[in-house]
Amino acid sequence: MMRCLVITLFLLTSLIGCKSTKKTTRQFQSEPSWISSTPINSNYYIGIFGTQKTTSDYRTAAKKGALDNLSSEISVKISGESVLHSLEKNGVFDQEFKQNIKITTQKNLEGYELVSTWEGENEYWVYYRLSKSEYARIKKAKLDAVLNKAKDHFTRAKVKHQELDYSHSFTLCVQALESVSEYLDTPLKTELDGKEVYFATEVMSFLQNMTDELSIIPSFKTKSVKLGEELSGKDVYVHVKGKDTNLVTGIPVISEYQALLNKKIRLKTDVNGKAALNFGTINQSQMNQTIITEIDFDQLSEESTRDRMVLALLKYLPTKSCKSTLTVYPPKIYIVSKEKELGKGVKSNLEGGIKQALISKGFEVTTYKDNADLILVINGNTEDAGINREAHLVFFKGNIEVYQRSDNRLVFSEVIREEKGVQLDLKRASDDAYSKAGDYVKRRIIPKLANKYFSF
Repeated sequence: MMRCLVITLFLLTSLIGCKSTKKTTRQFQSEPSWISSTPINSNYYIGIFGTQKTTSDYRTAAKKGALDNLSSEISVKISGESVLHSLEKNGVFDQEFKQNIKITTQKNLEGYELVSTWEGENEYWVYYRLSKSEYARIKKAKLDAVLNKAKDHFTRAKVKHQELDYSHSFTLCVQALESVSEYLDTPLKTELDGKEVYFATEVMSFLQNMTDELSIIPSFKTKSVKLGEELSGKDVYVHVKGKDTNLVTGIPVISEYQALLNKKIRLKTDVNGKAALNFGTINQSQMNQTIITEIDFDQLSEESTRDRMVLALLKYLPTKSCKSTLTVYPPKIYIVSKEKELGKGVKSNLEGGIKQALISKGFEVTTYKDNADLILVINGNTEDAGINREAHLVFFKGNIEVYQRSDNRLVFSEVIREEKGVQLDLKRASDDAYSKAGDYVKRRIIPKLANKYFSF
């Protein structure tokens, strides 16, 4: 029995030792030469990468790193006949494209093969390679396919242009560029309408010529307006015109009224090629104010593509804008007094103080009704409230009304707070009530009226 137990223990120990020996042998295989010295082969792009086995996804990390290195071997050189070369400025555009094309190349990499992997005790390595001839074949096949698609977009774009559908034509041109955006570093030489062209350059030239045909026309170049008037789309608008001054539908515009803290309006031209600009009430007192409106090519571009490189190309399109100037004047006010004292008409007690308050707030007071923009009416009366301890009590009641002279429309109305006058005789009590009412009008009502027309 003891002998059997000893034999069993011996066999178990031997098995464990063999397994341990095999495991140790696998973990400590000799490091291959391609890790310390990257192979050189003119027929292949090579990507090698190793990572520490500190996380559970170390194999995935090593594969990704190897593919990153492989794609970086594929150099990006912008051809002198490409659209990028003709638009490149100071190397900035060039570098942006190269970075973008490397990202795209890695994302769409095909045809590569796994050559080998190596796993050490603490490291894991991956070795990929890609045949340069295979890469060139795949790239050409892809380019031929996208060029056919892009040429179809461009052909339809030219048809839409002939139909004066500029918006749709622009979108189709952008889609044509988007189709070949991965190859903008190449000449993209192809046949179009029976002649050889550099495709992307041809599309950009067409876009520039098409945008050159567009013009934006304001409803006025200069206009005199009064504070408090409405800048409505009825009077303030632009037309967008194309070839042979035809009105163009569906073109986005951006309009900036610089007096209103750079307030901007974005909209598109309607079926009549018109964009109505509703900026609301004029309440800024600067004499000279401007409205600048331009065709919003950025919006048109962003509605057509999200491709960063195509959007960067479209930034080179010319800007089309127009300017309208407003000369702003304060409204002229004519004052009408309908004041009474103890029920009888009197010369105004309030008019003088109201006139000074209006002038101090920026209004122009006129003595000629026909020259006025606004008619301010003072309604007031004092009433005898009797005697209290030998003092006369008088109450003032009234209101202020302002009318638009052109159409007699009431534009402002405010009740004057009821005031009490107390004096030893009736006349002085009435004057006392009027004086208090005048103070209230200057302190409360005229500033409220001014706020309707001015922004302080």
